[in-house]
Parts: sequence; C-alpha cells; structure tokens
Amino acid sequence: MNKVFIICVVVAAVAVAGCRTTTDNRDYMLGWYSMPSRHPGTREVIPDHPSIIIPIFKVYGEYHSSMFIGMEVPLEPCPEGLAVSEGFGLDGTKIKYDEETSEVCISVCQPVLEFIIHNYVKGETNVLTRIDRPSWIMDATAIPPSSNDEFIGWYQSALSPWVGFEVRKVAETTELSVYAFGDEKWSPLQKGCVVGPHAGRLGFFLPLGKEHHLEEQSIIYNKHLKRYEMNVIVKKSSRVIRTPLVKTDKLTPPLSEDNTTVPMVQMGIPYSKP
Repeated sequence: MNKVFIICVVVAAVAVAGCRTTTDNRDYMLGWYSMPSRHPGTREVIPDHPSIIIPIFKVYGEYHSSMFIGMEVPLEPCPEGLAVSEGFGLDGTKIKYDEETSEVCISVCQPVLEFIIHNYVKGETNVLTRIDRPSWIMDATAIPPSSNDEFIGWYQSALSPWVGFEVRKVAETTELSVYAFGDEKWSPLQKGCVVGPHAGRLGFFLPLGKEHHLEEQSIIYNKHLKRYEMNVIVKKSSRVIRTPLVKTDKLTPPLSEDNTTVPMVQMGIPYSKP
C-alpha cells in the first residue's frame, strides 16, 4: 500500500467496535479543554510547555472527542463520565467528572505511549482545564459540490489544521497528496496516489491496498453535516470514522488572533499506533 495513505489507514486500523446510542446526558462535559504537560521524573506540571487540547462535542447526537489527525473518536457514557469506545486501542481511557470539585479529568490508557511521550504515565489522572474554543480551529461548513470536478483543490483537517491534502487532476487521472506544516513551510509527506470516483455518491475512493479489515476509505461531502470529510469504514463494525476537512484556496498555517503562526499543538486524546 502506498504510504501516502498511512494517515488515513492508521485512523481505522484499530477501530473495530461501534458506539452504543444512549439517552444518558453528559452535556455538562461538552466544551474545549487543555491537558497539562508533566515533568517525566517529578510529574510536576511544566507551566511553559504546550498543553494537549482535548475537545468534547456531539456528532449525530453521540459524544465524541478527537485524536490523531483530527478524526472524530466516539465516546460512551459511563458511571464516571465518558469512556472511549472499545476497539480504538484506548480501552479503559475515561474522561471523568468529579461532582464534589466540578473538575473534569482524563485517564489515558495506552501502554505504547509510555515509550514515546515523556509526559505520559498509563492510567494517570490529569485535571483538564476548560478553555475557549481556539480561534485557529477552522470551520468546515461548505457549499455542496455539484460534480466531482468541484472536489479538486486543497483541504486541511478542521481539528488539526497542520495537516493538508490536495486533490488534483493529472492527465486522465485524479490524485490525492498529503502535506504537513512544519519549520514554517508545507511539505509533502509522500507523492500522490491515484483515487477513483465513488460509485454511490459524489467523491472519491482511496485505495485499500492490503488493509482487508477496511470496507472503504474515501473523501466525500456530507450533506447532513454540510462539510467535506475523509472517511473510513471498518468491516467488522460498519461504523464510519470521520475526519472533517476544510476546503481552502491554498494551504494556510493556523494563525492566532494577532495573526502569528500557531506552533503545532497536539490535538485530542494522546494516541500512538502500536
């Protein structure tokens, strides 16, 4: 499989279970939060170190957070608050609400992180600080396309705008390329790969290669949510895992309110593919 689709495939590689629909109300936990960075030895909070940003929001009435390149990961109500749905490699990860202190906390469980993130300890509880929605988060709302030709152009991940995509015509074919922003410039991660027109709707299929656990991966327009998405469907659960995209005239680094470039921030629940 061409490596350009590693970003898309890793998102789905561990997603093998669905999220139960529930009427339990956890709306008091909706919002944006920052998770502190800690010293690897003393576990003291490092004041000047960039925090991890963790959102909690609803999509189609279900609770979600974010991880990786801005994918929407489902959360299930649990007695402590919300838990990451099973099958994402984060079993046991919970976002908890303390009724006595009104604090929202997170306990991340993924052993592989202990080897790559210096401020991570499996199961350690961290208090989350409620923050305003970052000004550099992009609005994915877009006018619906009338043909596949209108998919041609540039895209950025709505929740992690340091990741970009390009859909372009090359002779008689259509290609998708992936870009990342760093060192004050956009750089291609891999050369483009050919994509094919979606059979059932407007949009394009991405090649599956050897990823036999996937039913589909594609770039489409979601009419209900009025946005472009990079989607994967896992055979075992048939659940759509969405990454909202913003269609842009050109790739633009995230800018703060004073128009300065925002350094890359880890967005969503800490995660690494085993």
